[in-house]
Amino acid sequence: MWFQTECALAFQRLGKYGEALKQCHEIERHFFEITDDQFDFHTYCMRKMTLRAYVDFLRLEDVLRKHAFYFKAARSAIEIYLKLHDNPLASENKEQEVNSENLSAKELKKMLSKQRRAQKKAKLEEEKKHAERERQQKSQKKKRDEEEEETSGPKEELVPEKLERVENPLEEAIKFLIPLKNLAADNIDTHLLAFEIYFRKGKFLLMLQSIKRAFAIGDNNP
Repeated sequence: MWFQTECALAFQRLGKYGEALKQCHEIERHFFEITDDQFDFHTYCMRKMTLRAYVDFLRLEDVLRKHAFYFKAARSAIEIYLKLHDNPLASENKEQEVNSENLSAKELKKMLSKQRRAQKKAKLEEEKKHAERERQQKSQKKKRDEEEEETSGPKEELVPEKLERVENPLEEAIKFLIPLKNLAADNIDTHLLAFEIYFRKGKFLLMLQSIKRAFAIGDNNP
């Protein structure tokens, strides 16, 4: 996960917010899967009577999202969603309309022809990739994957273009904030991020609460 964390931070610095959010959501999924996988150990631990290790394991699961990797990913995701709320990205169709207005008839025709060729090429590549994925899934799919799909359903594909153009960035940011407020309340950055979100939502009491909690942790923090 350290690699995905660093990738998310690098994409964020480059302004590739969709790619950065994809890495952040992948890290969130890792922690969800770790939490979900704990149920596989319940009957095993009870059968083998490894109760001491079992209790330690349960306590670890309770504070799992306090891990530094999750905090970095959540902070990065929240910062990106705040930027997307302040400066929403235009849709691809609108960008194309703006660009086409400044072109002559000849240049517009050339651009449309180029777009059609690119779309056709992308479609062929996607079909090729889809066929390859199906072949790999049939040859490599394991029983565990089938059981997970039956219980939790197939995972939604993380598309960078969709992630950076969400309808309500603040609601997405809060999803990452809640675990931090519950498990990383001793970190001043948690409350500073909370203040930024609630400031944009106009939640004055929650803003005041965040300021007071941050001040209690470090009153000299700039």
